[in-house]
Amino acid sequence: MAIHLITTKQTDNFNDSSIVASIKNLWQKIEKNHKKNDTKKKKITQLYQSFQSNVLPHEQEMCIQVQTLITTLIPFVSRKSLSEAHREELLDWINQELYFIESNPFAQNIEIDSLRDALQQQLLILAERNPFEESAENLQQLAMMLEDLFGDELNLNAEELSNVARDPDELQQYIDRMHKKSQEEQDAKQRDGDHNEWQDEQYDQVDQNGQRKSERLALDKLFKRSELNKIYKRLAAKFHPDKEMDDAKKTHKHKLMQQLSEARKTNDAFTLLLMYQQHYDDTDLIFDDATMQAIEKLLRQRIHLLERENHQLSSANTPEGMVWQQLSGRSKKATAKNIESLITERQEIADNCQAIVKDITNLKMLKEYLNERLDNAPLADTDLDTFNKIFS
Repeated sequence: MAIHLITTKQTDNFNDSSIVASIKNLWQKIEKNHKKNDTKKKKITQLYQSFQSNVLPHEQEMCIQVQTLITTLIPFVSRKSLSEAHREELLDWINQELYFIESNPFAQNIEIDSLRDALQQQLLILAERNPFEESAENLQQLAMMLEDLFGDELNLNAEELSNVARDPDELQQYIDRMHKKSQEEQDAKQRDGDHNEWQDEQYDQVDQNGQRKSERLALDKLFKRSELNKIYKRLAAKFHPDKEMDDAKKTHKHKLMQQLSEARKTNDAFTLLLMYQQHYDDTDLIFDDATMQAIEKLLRQRIHLLERENHQLSSANTPEGMVWQQLSGRSKKATAKNIESLITERQEIADNCQAIVKDITNLKMLKEYLNERLDNAPLADTDLDTFNKIFS
């Protein structure tokens, strides 16, 4: 970005000299922030490309092995000889693995809905085979099981829960309704996300070109009565595509003319000044005091936007942003170490899943794993309180 000298019409005034120095300093900060953001964008892109080449295959293989583990565990849910404690622990295990995959942005090839449908079918088989003994404890267990299944608060009153418990058809209908509701909520969330993104774009445009109506009106006046209007006219004459015979150059000028027109339409003085400095070799741009003050304010706003952009680059909720947040280090060596550690972690998870699937060939082996999980499970708050009272 070229930095030209910008002067006022009264350069012998001390205040005028100060604002000229301020504007030159702001231009330099803008150039520095542009370079800083461009550098970060390149680093984020390079890190994501490295992730795709080196880590993503391990990430996807891990997800496949977790899916295989879930597929192996699900058929045991309806087994008759499984105790309620084991069944509850098994369901908790399956739901943990399902959530693990669902929360992974790189598990695109895993059919989560198919896995959940298979789990629901096992629960229906269990409900049809075992007549439900309606008691407060059993109803509470059913409610907890349904909450775990859908990851949401139960929206059934006591009578509705009782009907669901007694009738497998009612249970199937409830599961179907909850599945449909979950899909609708997911679709609504996606629409809200698109709407919020549109709002952010609108906000950025307003912020960039003047947040308040009074500022936009002031800029409009400046365009009409100051050197900004002369600059616009000079650029418009230079970019007019009809004056160009070469087709490639004509296309290029057409794009420049569109950019210029948009800047004029939105009173984007920053873009106007930047285009002028890029396409004219003038060493001086002479403006009156009001225009200089407006330009200074615009440049400060531009710096604020660039700083915000830099922050958003680091915290973006995108695959690229998440990779950057997890793997970027203070140095290339630190980043390489983070990548190596993640690959090792993913390989260990995949190998562990493979080993479990290989072991669990019958109910006896499954129970050994479930017993180990129960033994290693952390105490609930109520259990911990009881433990402390006994041994205090």
